[in-house]
Amino acid sequence: MTGAGYLADGLPMNEPIAAEPRPPGSMQLAHREDFRLGRALVRPSLRTVEGPLATLTAEPRVMQVLMALADVGGAVLSRADLLEVCWAGRIVGDDAVNRVIGELRRIARETGAGFVVETIPRIGFRLVGEIENIPVQPAVEASPGDVEARPGLDRRTWLAGGLTVLAAAGGSTWWMAKGSGNRSAAQQIAEGRRILRELWPDQDERGVEVLREAVKIEPGNARAWGLLAMAWRNVAEGAPPDRVSAAVTGCEEAARRALALDANEGNALAALATLRPYLGDWEAAEDRMRRVLEVAPDNPNVLLHLVTLLQSVGHARASWDLNERAIAKEPLSPPHQFRKALKYWIFGDIAQADLTIDRAMQLWPKYPAIWSARLYIFAFTGRTQAALTLLKDRSLRPAMFTSQLEERWQVALTALEAPTAGNLAQVRRALADEARPGFAVQAVMFLSALGDLDAAFAVAQGFLLRKGPLVGSIWPAQNQMISPDDRWRRTMNLFTPATMAMRADPRFIPLCEGIGLTRYWQARGAGPDAFLMPDQKLSSMPSPSSRGSPAVASPERTENL
Repeated sequence: MTGAGYLADGLPMNEPIAAEPRPPGSMQLAHREDFRLGRALVRPSLRTVEGPLATLTAEPRVMQVLMALADVGGAVLSRADLLEVCWAGRIVGDDAVNRVIGELRRIARETGAGFVVETIPRIGFRLVGEIENIPVQPAVEASPGDVEARPGLDRRTWLAGGLTVLAAAGGSTWWMAKGSGNRSAAQQIAEGRRILRELWPDQDERGVEVLREAVKIEPGNARAWGLLAMAWRNVAEGAPPDRVSAAVTGCEEAARRALALDANEGNALAALATLRPYLGDWEAAEDRMRRVLEVAPDNPNVLLHLVTLLQSVGHARASWDLNERAIAKEPLSPPHQFRKALKYWIFGDIAQADLTIDRAMQLWPKYPAIWSARLYIFAFTGRTQAALTLLKDRSLRPAMFTSQLEERWQVALTALEAPTAGNLAQVRRALADEARPGFAVQAVMFLSALGDLDAAFAVAQGFLLRKGPLVGSIWPAQNQMISPDDRWRRTMNLFTPATMAMRADPRFIPLCEGIGLTRYWQARGAGPDAFLMPDQKLSSMPSPSSRGSPAVASPERTENL
């Protein structure tokens, strides 16, 4: 067959289809291994990007450019590099390259893939997003002359002469390294780890499903059992009332199996240490977590929860240090990044808070906690119009964001923008009269920032102490977007700039006494960080920062809180 045609990857050619091996630079897609990029599954042979929002098919050239950028693992490729690899060295105009880059960005945005193609001015482009190989089964009886069988070719070899070698071999059977059959335990574990690292609210049960398959394949794998325990623990945190007990049992059983195989399996220990809510149980909960760190110092699951606990008790500097430690282990974990942004806000570095949360929004659009953090930082730094604009942008809203939640945010932001008597009365009705959870954490912050401290304390007392007229169910309405901070009644919001007026009020210490915080501070010999409590006697207690802390130094508190 001669004449104009298409190669296996869909690229046009004018020679006979099987005339000769392709020259270096004409990247083949047909036999490239699937891999994960950000939150997406990239299938080069099918030219698809499968993200949480959509699955899109890329043009051949677009997929080639994506592969070239992925092959160098975040390094910069110049336009000349891309022309050599993806256009076989042919000279094309800048418009052709720009069109492909623009299409890649559209695919990333519309699939929710969680990667960014960054332009480096006057130099080139690079890919920002975590790349993870998907392990495959080892090859069966590969001959000595074949390329060594292994879990997929290292993508970096493609730009280091890999194509030249393959072309010279005349199309050798290197793809025999790709196994067949069902996914291996290693694949299931890799997928489970990704789910646990990203913590998308709608993926908890998927994590259990994936890791149950892993332990079915390898019942003697302690790590798989430990990760399964952690997955069950996450389900328990967000499950509806009729499913919580089963998830708790699943966590305990999986942890028991893991620890029977390895008494120091860190994930199982972390799951058990963080399974219970720690409101009022601060000291014991912290002790459980720190015992896990003695055995597994870098376990990301226990670090995540200790960061939360320390912020919840007003130890913001110590919480910062541990979050930086977690980021060093998992730099592309969404929870670590939105917490970093919020901590910059707490310490008064608004410029860094903006940069950090905007990067997170680019990588993980529609991630509920990232979206909420962006709203907080806008709302409580005098930029309510920007917050209202974001609220109206339906393309960025998280799933399960209800019209009721939109109305509450709208009322609260409008009152911050224009605190008239009418707007304040409306915000009190909308926030302080709401007895169900789902917005209590935000209501306390907004009411405090607006100076309506009576209403702020009424919500906080009903929410945290179960006292007063605003005591309601701790369970949200079905299909409502709610964070574990509401479900487990966490108190990080009490130690933010939005609630500074509450902390200066005489009612704050009795509130802290009621939830066991003063008892915790006395037992630890360390009150909240002094910059958080400028007008309270508790600030005279030694703070964690005065005793020093390991790891990364926290930013200095600035004056624009």
